[in-house]
Amino acid sequence: MCYFITIIVPEQFLREKTVKPPRGLGLTPMENPSIQKRILKNEVQLALTSGGCSCDLYSAPNEYDAEEPSQLDYSKKYAKKGWSKAKIARATESRLQSVNSDSKDANSKQIPDIVTDYLKKIVRKYGCVKILVHWYSFAVDAEKFDVHEIALDINRFSDPDTEVLVDALYTLTEKRQ
Repeated sequence: MCYFITIIVPEQFLREKTVKPPRGLGLTPMENPSIQKRILKNEVQLALTSGGCSCDLYSAPNEYDAEEPSQLDYSKKYAKKGWSKAKIARATESRLQSVNSDSKDANSKQIPDIVTDYLKKIVRKYGCVKILVHWYSFAVDAEKFDVHEIALDINRFSDPDTEVLVDALYTLTEKRQ
């Protein structure tokens, strides 16, 4: 089905409405039983989405490990179009460079800055935010799954080298200096 990013915030977050999501992101109340048993009574679950789900906001590492097309694959495709050998060579080289640079950039971060910047604002206002990513195969409000908890500084979570795991409930805070 789809990835959903769930954020867990204090109930007062909903009442105050002072930390609004950036343009293009939406918040929808949700209540998943696997998450609910891991949060406090005064906290609420919200799906953080871009459109109808969070697939655009999370990219799993294994999505980048897929086999990339080879030069031979591109050459055959372009030859069928009747292209010259020189044109095929230029096009395949350009295409392969693009694929390689795209996969490196995409692999450097699993959660986009628009999300981590928003989470930082929530942490600064409320002291804490929790976040969980899950691939839902069934109804969001009924699917059961195992959740493990991780406490992490929001700045470490925002680091492009930090791997964001599926089904990990991250409690994000900011260390005061």
